[in-house]
Amino acid sequence: MTEDIHADDPPDSRRGGKSRDRRTIGPVPNLEEHVKSDWWRGIFNRLYLKTDGDVVDDPRITEREIDRIVRVLHLQPDEKILDLCCGQGRHTLELARRGYNAEGLDQSHYLIQRARSTAKKEGLSVRFREGDARRLPYRTDTYDAVLVLGNSFGYFDFVEEDLRILTELRRILKAAEERFGMEPDTRETGKEPLPFDLGRQAA
Repeated sequence: MTEDIHADDPPDSRRGGKSRDRRTIGPVPNLEEHVKSDWWRGIFNRLYLKTDGDVVDDPRITEREIDRIVRVLHLQPDEKILDLCCGQGRHTLELARRGYNAEGLDQSHYLIQRARSTAKKEGLSVRFREGDARRLPYRTDTYDAVLVLGNSFGYFDFVEEDLRILTELRRILKAAEERFGMEPDTRETGKEPLPFDLGRQAA
């Protein structure tokens, strides 16, 4: 009998392996030289929820963030909202609790499963999908607003990859709306989410 192991599981949670690589390289002049370009593929898992637990497990922080987002983007309950790179869905779920028509997408299988589980437990009708932000599985002119929160933009080595995301956002946003909210690290700066006009910035 074999045990299924997901790439989203942190190394220490994999029971099948007898040896664990705990090597360290000490101080280095340039950390980026030692980090894989696709580091983001395997980091958003159980370990992420533990290391960022002070934020992701505090409903008061999520509520305050959604308060600001609703105010800055002038969101309305009848509008269709996409929470891109939604993680375990804390913002998507909070919007749904308030009656907004929101759904989420993320590349992490583990976090999407957590989001679906929470929605089911709370009786919320929210759709969560796994996917790549550079190739969104949505039709053109689908959403009234798109959110990219939690410092989830700018992970790629090349600016062309980030531009692909912006181009996709422009495609799926309704032409008359084009409201895109990107959030800086509000824990340290206290700044508001940033609204963008993709018609001008991604043209």
